[in-house]
Amino acid sequence: MFLRRRVPLRLPTQPAAVVVSAVLGVSFGSPAVDHPEVRCAAVNASLSRSASRTALWTLALLLVPLVAMHFTNEVNWDIGDFLAAGVLLFIAGMAYSLAIRLARSTVQRIVVAVLVLAVLGTVWAHLAVGLFT
Repeated sequence: MFLRRRVPLRLPTQPAAVVVSAVLGVSFGSPAVDHPEVRCAAVNASLSRSASRTALWTLALLLVPLVAMHFTNEVNWDIGDFLAAGVLLFIAGMAYSLAIRLARSTVQRIVVAVLVLAVLGTVWAHLAVGLFT
């Protein structure tokens, strides 16, 4: 019985690796996370999580005036008020969550939060009482 010597499997040379990587979407020598399609899918999943989280917080905040309407006559919102407040809160929340990705330090995150809240408060005040007209 003849013993065969095992030859180790070698990765293809660089040009062949590039062709295989392009055709199959497999990367030799770099993690699969660096592949553009994987990176794009991860960003999309993260954005959809941020959007759903922001939508849930928006709905939770809109419960405050809804509940207050049942206990007092001073809060008198109609469907247009809830819609406007929901759109404003959702846009502000998404602006914050997108801007926070670019902020590196805690100071930058605080500045982003203050700016988003300032713009939200200004628009809310203008829509509520016509502050600037």
